[in-house]
Amino acid sequence: MPFSKCFIYNPTCDMAVENGTNSYMAPENLRIFENDISPLMAFLGSNKDKIICNCELNELKNFWTSLNFDYPQVLKQENALLTNHQNQIYPWGWSQLITKKFSKTKTTTQYWPNFSNQDTKELFSRITTYKLAKELSKLKQAKHDFIHPISIPEKIIQIADAEKMLALNPNGIVLKTLWSSSGRGLIFVRNKKDLSITEPWLTSKIRQHQFVLAEAILDKVQDASLQFIINENNEYEFLGINYFDADSQGRFDKEYFHTPNHLQNTIPDTEGWIGEVANMIINSMKAIHLHNKYKGPVGVDALFFKTQSGDLKFYPLIEANLRCNMGLINLALKKRIHSKAQGSWKIEAFKPGEAAKFYKDQIKKNPVVLRGGLIYKGFIPLTSFHENQQFAAWGLIP
Repeated sequence: MPFSKCFIYNPTCDMAVENGTNSYMAPENLRIFENDISPLMAFLGSNKDKIICNCELNELKNFWTSLNFDYPQVLKQENALLTNHQNQIYPWGWSQLITKKFSKTKTTTQYWPNFSNQDTKELFSRITTYKLAKELSKLKQAKHDFIHPISIPEKIIQIADAEKMLALNPNGIVLKTLWSSSGRGLIFVRNKKDLSITEPWLTSKIRQHQFVLAEAILDKVQDASLQFIINENNEYEFLGINYFDADSQGRFDKEYFHTPNHLQNTIPDTEGWIGEVANMIINSMKAIHLHNKYKGPVGVDALFFKTQSGDLKFYPLIEANLRCNMGLINLALKKRIHSKAQGSWKIEAFKPGEAAKFYKDQIKKNPVVLRGGLIYKGFIPLTSFHENQQFAAWGLIP
């Protein structure tokens, strides 16, 4: 019998890896977020697969199946997996907590990281991004001059290093801890006052990890991500590009189903430069032999920015994440969205009672319209919307 995938949403995987213990527990608000947003993983699977979710999903599942889209089986309890050896665990991201909890379900063919090895902990840190940046910087100038050369992040080992870098970058610098995700562990320093305020945090992180990484803040026009996968045969595949918004602190805001309107007439033909960027990143991953250490999705954050002369350029590597990410979810969603539809989706926080009311209002106000079997217009629930739910994900195509 072929294996089915069982998807597990554990967005605090990076924090768990940094902690390094098998007893790590995320803060309560993040555990609530994890539970409420867990249905997002459903879009990575088919009706033959499973997701672990403690939310009531009948209404959400009926919404999607009524439109003739697949929706995985829902398991309420993780323990159901421990006696079923026909499931391959597919977490949002690996950590020692996942490998310990589900060790009995491991199959002989599936990649699992070994967290007893210190190198594995480093693999899931920003050191991997640093190594990829070094390889990208060695490459010849891209054929498409729309692709901007990479700068290697600076290692900040003392406050004076940050002061020196800040003096050379008028837009400021961003400081990054070695383990964090979704905007956590980022500090934006735009002037000397910011650096002074940040100094206790920076001193603590340098003491904890020996250094932090720093990059110049660019004049951002649009966030983007490039999605890859490394399969069990050590093959690299480029899956596509996404466009998303992050707030001023680097936290996820929303994903666009297709190219945002404001970029459509300003970026070059996508076939050429995007293919070149993808090959550059794949060659860099091969150069550090990433396939020998990791199998699974790789999300590479990038951005469009303006140079000091006002030219629009593409910066191909801000961050590489060896895990699932919102861009991967977006690629799966795009397969259900009409190519002519313009819209986006986001995760929103709600007060008690607000989520259920919001859902009822939106379903009535913006009913879904299909064209050619794909969603062309309307409100799109991506999670449940229960009475006491604090977080929910939804999309809208006006």
